[in-house]
Amino acid sequence: MKTKQPLLSLIIPVYNERARLISGISTVFSYLKRQSYTWELLIVDDGSDIPVKKFLKNLHLITVFRLQKNSGKGAAIRYGVTKAKGKFIVFCDVDLSVSIRALAPMMRELRRHPMVIASRRLPKSRIVVHQPFIRECSGRIFTAVSNILCNTAVADVTCGFKGYHRDTAKLLFGKSRINRWVFDTEIVFFARKFGIAVFEMPVDWVDKAGSKVKPWDSILSIIDVIKIRLYDMRSV
Repeated sequence: MKTKQPLLSLIIPVYNERARLISGISTVFSYLKRQSYTWELLIVDDGSDIPVKKFLKNLHLITVFRLQKNSGKGAAIRYGVTKAKGKFIVFCDVDLSVSIRALAPMMRELRRHPMVIASRRLPKSRIVVHQPFIRECSGRIFTAVSNILCNTAVADVTCGFKGYHRDTAKLLFGKSRINRWVFDTEIVFFARKFGIAVFEMPVDWVDKAGSKVKPWDSILSIIDVIKIRLYDMRSV
């Protein structure tokens, strides 16, 4: 019997999230159960040292995939996109810095736009709890560098809450080569290159302790931004 295509595929990448894995996934699962549309929840374990699948065994209707080794957030989401069946494909972070309640406006915008990215730096956005000063500054610098080198032309490239039409996600992530967190820049770069409209959506955002991104990563990741341009020129 052919399975009906869900309206939404929600992808959550995780890596060694022992402290917030169950609470984060449970919150998302409870929210999805209250929705009237069809959905699937895909957890991609990026080679964690903890038994992610075992921790989530009591939450039915969740599919857990495991990468054999830690490969990076970009690689985890790219794998999730290959497995997603939904008409709309959205990813979010397990720490829920952007509340899962933002999924409602995300779904509304996806009915009108092929690609929607959350932004902390729009006039209607609200940062409830700021990142440490150095991290916030480095993030702004990184977005500026991305805009200059990769023509991303967005206010906030790194916010971990983005959505796509199915065909758009399959196309963009199918082209992606960057495995770690600079993949966000690469995906927007390809969207601009292929003429795909990118809609920025304001969100409330709360900094959560335990981020694996360090302040100096923004500077080191400029190398990956340069790789995006080199890969594109070489058509790797």
